[in-house]
Amino acid sequence: MAQKTKEETLLDLFKAIDTDNSGTLTAKEILAVLNNPNLKSPKKHTLKEVEALVASIDTSGDGKVDFKEFLQVFKSHM
Repeated sequence: MAQKTKEETLLDLFKAIDTDNSGTLTAKEILAVLNNPNLKSPKKHTLKEVEALVASIDTSGDGKVDFKEFLQVFKSHM
């Protein structure tokens, strides 16, 4: 079995966060992941914080994060 590329792995992550299967991530979907108790994050994030994060990632200005915008966040770390 072939190993997944980093982009394929990120697409899987994107799809897992996109709980309504809209093809975009909302602040509420991202917030649900960040505040997931299984992550054991020391900080509880607020919707306002995540909305600011989305605004900084959202290059199209539609208030949501599509896969291209999501991928751009990780490009510098790949």
